[in-house]
Amino acid sequence: MSGISGAISAAEESEDTDANMSTLNSGSTHHTTKSHRYGQARKEKLAAALLKRFEKKPAVSNSRRTIDAEHIEYLWRRKLTECLPPELKPRLRAGNGKRMSIGEQDRKRLHVRQWTKALLRALEKLAFITPVNSTPVDRDNAYAKLIAQVKRRQRQRVHVEHYAREVLTSDIEAVTQEFKGLKDAGRYPIKAKKPARVDRRDLDLPPDLAEGQWQEVYFRQSKEANEKKKATVSERVKVAEVHSSQG
Repeated sequence: MSGISGAISAAEESEDTDANMSTLNSGSTHHTTKSHRYGQARKEKLAAALLKRFEKKPAVSNSRRTIDAEHIEYLWRRKLTECLPPELKPRLRAGNGKRMSIGEQDRKRLHVRQWTKALLRALEKLAFITPVNSTPVDRDNAYAKLIAQVKRRQRQRVHVEHYAREVLTSDIEAVTQEFKGLKDAGRYPIKAKKPARVDRRDLDLPPDLAEGQWQEVYFRQSKEANEKKKATVSERVKVAEVHSSQG
């Protein structure tokens, strides 16, 4: 009886051990599967978000680029290919990604389709504040200020790309801020001072002058008065030199 009971006890112990090992393995397997599934789900979610982002970005960029081009052309009454002077147009970069500097050999200009979105948006803001209504004066002033800004940036050597030959987005933004400041201060557009109106009766002119001749006489009199004044000043200088030499 003792042998049989001992055999049964050994068999039960063996079954319990197998059951424990099975439970441990199943629990371990369950834990690994849960973490693995969580990681996989997280990766798939991130991948889907990134894919959605990169799929959406080009469509928005292309749409915005078209709007920018049309708006700039409308504001400046000029095709986008002509909206920047040739010396300011973006150029092909070097193999290391750097822009072309002043001392390097000139490179091919980029097509307008290769201009960056940031550059186009900055150009649109500048065109918006300097539109061509009846005369292209504002647009020409913008070009002149852009050229001056590029030379200033190259001379001051403060910008990280101060060496770049073509116009940068920061240059366009600086000129736009300059125009805004002038307009806010009421100093733009520049108003030419008109000469004061002169009454013909104050000129003491002969009555036989034809219409329009009094202006010529008036300016000639002013010129003669200025020359007389210069001669008087030069005579005073000579007299002072003579006195200083005698002293």
